[in-house]
Amino acid sequence: MRLLLRLIAIPGLTLALALTACSSDSGSSSSGSDTVATDTNTDTSDTTNTDTGSDTSDTSDSSDTTDTEDTTDTEDTTDTEDSSDVTDSDDSDVSFPLYVGATGLQSFTQTAGQPQWQAAQQNRAANGSFRFDEDGTFHYETVDVRTDLMPVTGSYQMDGGIISFSGSSSYQTEVASGSLEVTGTYDIDGGTIAMSYITSSGMAANVNDTQFATSGLASWEATLDVAVR
Repeated sequence: MRLLLRLIAIPGLTLALALTACSSDSGSSSSGSDTVATDTNTDTSDTTNTDTGSDTSDTSDSSDTTDTEDTTDTEDTTDTEDSSDVTDSDDSDVSFPLYVGATGLQSFTQTAGQPQWQAAQQNRAANGSFRFDEDGTFHYETVDVRTDLMPVTGSYQMDGGIISFSGSSSYQTEVASGSLEVTGTYDIDGGTIAMSYITSSGMAANVNDTQFATSGLASWEATLDVAVR
């Protein structure tokens, strides 16, 4: 106000000085507005950088979850395939001497002999017993047979879980003779024996200078359910 009052006394200079003062004021105010603008720009740029940076670090952390793929180590459980060794040990479960006895008949067929003999032959099949020794010998016994025909002895061969056997016995007296032959296979895993049984006998006698002779043959085939004893 003091400046303006002093300039009033000088005509022609009052307007120029007033314009100069106004232009300097507007220039300072515009530079001030530029400063505010740059400040706001730096503020927003700093904000966006920190936000995106935190997002990036979060996503990078999620990559650690790929470590869960290490659970593929569970494939080591394939070692359980070694349990196949158990099947190998099944064959080794057979120990000798091996005693086996009939527990029932799956089938029975009389192949030779009188019809009235069938009941006795079937009873023999249902009561058979077997023994397999470590040295490869085989023994068979049953009921209602001459004691001089028991036991039937022979040999066997083992192939995997199958035992094939064959044996025979015989007797001889002054007036009579006879024989018995047994063959078959023993399925160890199946618990069955398929066998055939053939017996023959003969008798000769002289009565009052007359010669008499008789002979007989009986045979059967059967499949037996058996169990180790």
